[in-house]
Amino acid sequence: MNIRELRIGNYVDVKGVGIVKVNGVTKHKIGWCPAPGRERYARAREVEPVALSYESLELINNHVDNKDFLYDDYNINGKFIVSFGGALLFVEYLHQLQNIYFDFYHEELVVDIAK
Repeated sequence: MNIRELRIGNYVDVKGVGIVKVNGVTKHKIGWCPAPGRERYARAREVEPVALSYESLELINNHVDNKDFLYDDYNINGKFIVSFGGALLFVEYLHQLQNIYFDFYHEELVVDIAK
């Protein structure tokens, strides 16, 4: 995974750990905090994106208020068609969806599928 695509708040899968919320990004590592005061780091080669699923999109969609965010149940090669303000985009990973949402609405996408 190219960690240059990440920003603080994104969710990723760290090998041997599971899904974590990113709280720091450097050129070759990401940071997360499993408990207050317990910062952890993973090298880029240990980080994988979290693939979107129908279930995760439904959970996310339940938290979106008064936004023109829609997704289509049609899945093309693992990518979902997502609509933001009328623009149709193909999205494969959770961090991509988080980043696009932030770019469009200037607020974080509520994600409670990964803790």
